[in-house]
Amino acid sequence: MSTNNSSEVSKLTKWFWYTVIIGLIPILLRLFSSLVIDGVAVVKAADFIAVGFVLHISIFNELEHMSGDQTWKTVSNVGRYVPLSFMVVSCSFCWLRSLATIKLMSIL
Repeated sequence: MSTNNSSEVSKLTKWFWYTVIIGLIPILLRLFSSLVIDGVAVVKAADFIAVGFVLHISIFNELEHMSGDQTWKTVSNVGRYVPLSFMVVSCSFCWLRSLATIKLMSIL
């Protein structure tokens, strides 16, 4: 029984390091850049959207490797594309907005 518990701790630890920490890299880099370089925004929406992408992909991967009821798995596979689509659209708008800001700054 202790082997199963240590396996779960190991799996949770791996998920934390590979998903949460890697997902936070854009935010951490932006924070560091804002301390070192003048004019860099401390917080941008695109960084948080990137964290959401990483978390959703992690969840999709876990769902693909689950065993059990195939009906629930199919329903969850279909339902997961709605938030992912919302994040893709949100990230696209953020990216286009940043491009427009860069072009406006280069004109001035």
